[in-house]
Amino acid sequence: MRRYPFIILDAKNSNQLQTLVADVIEKSSVSCNVFTTSMIGTSAETQIKETLEAVGEGLNFVVVVIFGSRADVEPLTKKFSLSKE
Repeated sequence: MRRYPFIILDAKNSNQLQTLVADVIEKSSVSCNVFTTSMIGTSAETQIKETLEAVGEGLNFVVVVIFGSRADVEPLTKKFSLSKE
């Protein structure tokens, strides 16, 4: 049986996460998904509207999920620390 561990890392701020996403995009062997503060709202319609309106610098990254081989992911995440929460 193959297991895929989830390792939770902390970033100092949204800018660090934006940089991580830019680095992930450069590596076609790593996949990612992003969650922003605009995705937290009272309804799906509000979340979609606010996300579409907050493009670029207006996006405040909260979580970035990346998936790939250990050899590809570790260089991208080396500057982050393990979450203590």
